[in-house]
Amino acid sequence: MSPIPTFGLSKLTPKQFAQFIRNVLSLLVSLASDQNIKKMVDQINLYLTELDAAMGRAISCEYTAQLESLDYLRDELIRVLDKYLDFAVSASMLDKTRADQAKVVLEMRNRYDERIAYLSYQEETTAITAMVVGFQTITGAVEESNAEIIISALDKANRKFEALYIDKIKTVAIDPKVRQTRAIRLDIVAQYEKLIGYINGVAPFNPVLFTAVVDSINVIVSDVKALAAAAKTRHATELEKAVQAV
Repeated sequence: MSPIPTFGLSKLTPKQFAQFIRNVLSLLVSLASDQNIKKMVDQINLYLTELDAAMGRAISCEYTAQLESLDYLRDELIRVLDKYLDFAVSASMLDKTRADQAKVVLEMRNRYDERIAYLSYQEETTAITAMVVGFQTITGAVEESNAEIIISALDKANRKFEALYIDKIKTVAIDPKVRQTRAIRLDIVAQYEKLIGYINGVAPFNPVLFTAVVDSINVIVSDVKALAAAAKTRHATELEKAVQAV
């Protein structure tokens, strides 16, 4: 029975880290009669619950970045549409039919808030949806004004935004009191190392109870260390390729 080694848990991704800790804790069920072990395991489980919530917040941040990108696209398309319609109407000497039809489209556009791009997320989504429905009642004018490609792109961006926004609401429920993942991980690592230190200290005095558990944990540690080493090598290779490409 070899002692359980410690290693750089910071090299693991948040999901790998949480899974590793859970895997180790699952092997300690047979040692629950030891109150010291039980107390440390219970504390780590509390931290893991907090970590799950914090990781949910990270997912929320990913959603936020995507939503901001789509919202920016919507805003730009609205500005492009407004500028294009103004140009098409004023350039009647170049194409009178286009100018006349663009005027019809512009009149429809002006029925809606001219500051759509400055509304809140949900208000803007609703306003764009209503405006697109309005454009669908004058499809002939939209096509002959050559504004169709812009309006179609705006509609698609708005639909993607709405779908992602709804997905975020369904997926993420964040407690604002939850700490950052880094702080929680540090607490888990400290408690984990304390737990492993305790097990390594008492295991030699009760090999019948501890040997199988310690050996199983060592297998998990060995696998995860190999995973971390492979990731380090992969990142180094990717970095080298990036440098060579410069």
